[in-house]
Amino acid sequence: MMLSSRFEATDKAEALDAGADDYMHKPFSHIELLARIRALLRREGTQKSASVEVKNLRVELSSREVFVDGEEVTLSRKEFELLELLLRNANIVLTRYQISEHLNRDFDALKSSNIVDAHIKNLRKKLGNAATLIETVRGVGFTIRTK
Repeated sequence: MMLSSRFEATDKAEALDAGADDYMHKPFSHIELLARIRALLRREGTQKSASVEVKNLRVELSSREVFVDGEEVTLSRKEFELLELLLRNANIVLTRYQISEHLNRDFDALKSSNIVDAHIKNLRKKLGNAATLIETVRGVGFTIRTK
């Protein structure tokens, strides 16, 4: 992704022809920047596997299905996004802010600190005995440990 102060069509065309996947000129909205980064990350199909398994939890990423001990669990869109984020960043502690930034496309919502805790609580409740996979790192955030 290329960020530049140049906004002429020829500048954009040259950057894209030179290999840039996307081009934004200054000033730009941080909300749009994050949305474009998420779009670029979705294109990275070679790194993503179709399913993730950790102990008794299996998540089918392409069909957005979640199974605990072979039984399907229904999650809301936000709960699934949260679980997917934690699984894709297994063994990395994500701060509440990082999680909130991922879940909320609106920067005003980032100010509400308990939204992440509420989503974590709901997700743990729905995961049942697989809820222990989601570990709280006191004063920092959350992680899923695979080791």
